[in-house]
Amino acid sequence: APLEKFVELFNKLREVGIKRIVLTGGEPLVREDIVDIARLAKERGFEVYVSTNGLLLRERWEKLAPYVSWISISLDCSTSESNEAMTGKGGALQFRKILEFLQYYASLDKKTAKIKLATVITKRNKDDLLALGKLILEDQSGYKPDIWRLYQFSDQFSDETDVGYQYVTE
Repeated sequence: APLEKFVELFNKLREVGIKRIVLTGGEPLVREDIVDIARLAKERGFEVYVSTNGLLLRERWEKLAPYVSWISISLDCSTSESNEAMTGKGGALQFRKILEFLQYYASLDKKTAKIKLATVITKRNKDDLLALGKLILEDQSGYKPDIWRLYQFSDQFSDETDVGYQYVTE
């Protein structure tokens, strides 16, 4: 959609009292105009959240940083190999890019956003959760996430509502 459509949409959302915009997708960072969209949202008074797989975050962050309050990054396993097995082709690269971004973010003097790591728990990674928690909260030398959110995935059709758990690191 052209930027004019976002201006129109954001104006309508403000009129009805919406205060937060989540830029998500697919993958929102593949959009060449993502910085412009985030800027428009911020200029209209929204809190801007970005939900990403993390692959393009480092290269986009410098221009995106002034407009974003929260970054949510998907990370499901504790090693590049297990992340590849869990998420498919590109999972190992995604794992490395996330850790690179956390290291880069830790080095910044000005941290404009909080970071949430999001993990979907399935049969494939349930036995890896302790190792993942140790990695992201203790072992990796980059920025420790402000929140680590665990999402329960149900591969059964049921009336139960999926439950989310979160670990706040502050």
